[in-house]
Amino acid sequence: MDAKLRQQLRGQLKDLQRQFGITTVYVTHDQDEALSMSDRIAVLNKGRIEQVGTPHEIYVRSATEFVCTFIGDVNRLTPQLVKRLAAAPGSELKPDAVTYLRTERVTIVPDEAGASAYTIGGTIKERSYQGTSSTYSVDCGDNGMLRTIMREDDTDYRTGDWVTLSLHPDHLLQYPDGDQASPGSGLQGTGHQAAEESDGQAVLR
Repeated sequence: MDAKLRQQLRGQLKDLQRQFGITTVYVTHDQDEALSMSDRIAVLNKGRIEQVGTPHEIYVRSATEFVCTFIGDVNRLTPQLVKRLAAAPGSELKPDAVTYLRTERVTIVPDEAGASAYTIGGTIKERSYQGTSSTYSVDCGDNGMLRTIMREDDTDYRTGDWVTLSLHPDHLLQYPDGDQASPGSGLQGTGHQAAEESDGQAVLR
């Protein structure tokens, strides 16, 4: 089934749910469908519930490292970069924690003077054009490789360009013991199965 038809069917299914007030179970390997079709999601790992919440809570405030890496696309920051960010004035980051940042939360800014958060310089190694947006892989040297998604009308960057990346501390998500998310911190996905119910249950496993 092509992508446009799948999107149309999602809308029709949700219309039917609202019209008849019915509970439906929707099975999919597509995490976008899981997030868009559910009122609440329960993420399972080896039979154990990792987190239950709204799609927004699951995506933005992943409670465990498994949920964070299972849903969506994330950058895992290198230990060296985490230590550098944690050493910045006013930082509340834990220097030894496993730290993630969602790809769309990495922003290319004109220069360091215009950035309102942490900034890192790097060279664009790869650009993947997707029509309305492009994904850039930026080599930040000792700070590792970071990926960012930018709207196409906001960018004119090419492979080999030197750019400045902005990382906001509120978007970082840390896991001190590799288990629970660190409170007060903000953020690859795999093809697992999802079963969803319109009245508030979605199970990802």
